Amino acid sequence: MLSLLGRALLALAFLTSAHQIARPEKAGDAVVRNVTMTSQIAPFALLVGAFVLDASSLDLVARFGGDGLPLFYRISAVWGGRAGPLLLWAA
Repeated sequence: MLSLLGRALLALAFLTSAHQIARPEKAGDAVVRNVTMTSQIAPFALLVGAFVLDASSLDLVARFGGDGLPLFYRISAVWGGRAGPLLLWAA
């Protein structure tokens, strides 16, 4: 379920970014700007939330997270694998 939500958020981020590239005159609108920014931050925030809540249904969380880790280490575990930093920079 979380992986589907993450993929949907990534697709939304891609579509809103493509919309801003295709229609640069709309890029200055506050609503478009806010939707694009939110859709680009949301996938990474979802991954951080999955680490904080120890959602072990995600493979990355199961490999690098853990219920016994302190909160700071669970948040920093996002960067433990290659997928976390790539998600940050891609989104």
